[in-house]
Amino acid sequence: MSDKKNNGFGMGEISTIRNILMGEQISEFENAIQKMESEFEKMKKEMEKKFDSMEKNYEQQISDIRKQSESRIGELEKEIQRKYEHVENKVITKSNNERELMASLFAKMSEQILKG
Repeated sequence: MSDKKNNGFGMGEISTIRNILMGEQISEFENAIQKMESEFEKMKKEMEKKFDSMEKNYEQQISDIRKQSESRIGELEKEIQRKYEHVENKVITKSNNERELMASLFAKMSEQILKG
């Protein structure tokens, strides 16, 4: 009964006929596909290796930039502190000089008042 559904051929016979007619081409296609899959996997591994290398390189660059920035910020903080201290010392010196001048002026004024 199943022979009538397949026009008198069994499934095994159809596969055999197909293999006889197209077996070499199917084998070539399968080999070509396997070769492409192998090449694809090879390229995929190469790309992953390159991406990993790039990622490590970028991470190193970021780390270097961070260190340079922190170093530069530290230098700037020291420079600002040095300038602040310099200005503060100038203000203190000027203030002391003005106090001495005022003390001298008051002393002269007192002498003149006492002399009369």
